[in-house]
Amino acid sequence: MRTAHLLIREIFHRKAVFIAGMLAVALSVGIGGGSFTLLRVFDRETEMILQAKHDEVELAWARFRDDVRRSMLELGFNLIIVHKEQTLSTPDEETRYLPETYADTLATAGLMTINHVLPFLQKQVWWEEQKRWVTLYGTPGEVQVNNPARQVPIVRSIRPGHASLGRGIHESLGLRKGDRFVMMGREFVVQDCRLAEGFQEDEQIRIPLDEAQQMLDKPGLITGLMAINCVCDDPEGLAKIRSAVSAVLPNTHVREHRGNMVVRAEERSRAARETEASLERERRSRADLRTRRETFNAVLLPSVLLVAALWLGLMTWMNVHHRRGEIAILRAIGWTEGRVFRLFLGKAVLTGVLGGLVGYVGGQLILAVHLGFSNVQLYGAGMLIVSILGATMLALLASWLPASLAARVDPAVVLQQE
Repeated sequence: MRTAHLLIREIFHRKAVFIAGMLAVALSVGIGGGSFTLLRVFDRETEMILQAKHDEVELAWARFRDDVRRSMLELGFNLIIVHKEQTLSTPDEETRYLPETYADTLATAGLMTINHVLPFLQKQVWWEEQKRWVTLYGTPGEVQVNNPARQVPIVRSIRPGHASLGRGIHESLGLRKGDRFVMMGREFVVQDCRLAEGFQEDEQIRIPLDEAQQMLDKPGLITGLMAINCVCDDPEGLAKIRSAVSAVLPNTHVREHRGNMVVRAEERSRAARETEASLERERRSRADLRTRRETFNAVLLPSVLLVAALWLGLMTWMNVHHRRGEIAILRAIGWTEGRVFRLFLGKAVLTGVLGGLVGYVGGQLILAVHLGFSNVQLYGAGMLIVSILGATMLALLASWLPASLAARVDPAVVLQQE
């Protein structure tokens, strides 16, 4: 009788035992393959999520750059340049001044982003004639800028002996253009009456710089410089402009005037940075989840394989034990130990091949129902071959010892006992 023929008859005769062994292998393959597939699906989802987050970050920063660039080009921005030791809380009597020549130095420095330079000297003074505090603000008007793209002056100079009054002053005193008033012993003519600009500006009296220097006893000195409507097409260029101005004007501190453009840019920047932080949090979270899944699989898979191997080994041993009489007869009619050994290993090979095939296909179908077919078509024929080979090796290893015991059955002893 041929070995293959006897093997087939054995399988059909003990179908329950064969199916139980095959299902044990299929279960281990299904769990193993399913675990790898789930990890791959998780990685694909992670890539999609992180890519979506990355696109959000890129979009947020693009909006930030476009918004700031557009605002800078259309509106410009203002810089205030003061002494590096000067702060907003510095009392007037401790004000640190800059030389008036700094205005010409900045105007002739050739900085292409600087369009308008306005030096000023200001101090809060007691207006004895009107018994009130006001801010005396001296300026010569704009200084000629050495810039081929220089724009038309936007700040009108104040004529000698004249003054520009803030709204809070001219309304409270009832002064109009052309009226005369006396301040600190000097007579001035109202050149213009300004509209509302803000609390500090509304309490300013603006006069020519040289007259303010005389009245405040600050010859050749200024409080600071205004660089008005500076232009930049790069949001990061603000820092470069500050560095360039500081290099031209030593011992100075450069501040941006907080207009609507700066506030809007900061809002865009915060939104972009928050989106960026969200991306990093999502990346760490997904990495942590994957580590946990890998740890779980590292415990689950060996446990499943061990249980399946023990189950197969036990069933094969029971099969050998119950068939001792049959094995003895086969040996008695001329079957060698090797042929008996191959008979049981052949059954193990069939168990592994069929169990691997059923386990892989069944596991992938179950995942496809829950996750969708597009997510489980990740390994193809390669994973199927690996599953079948792995299942076959598992069945062979589990059946090796029982098959060896079967091959060593002594027919004389067994038949005598039977």
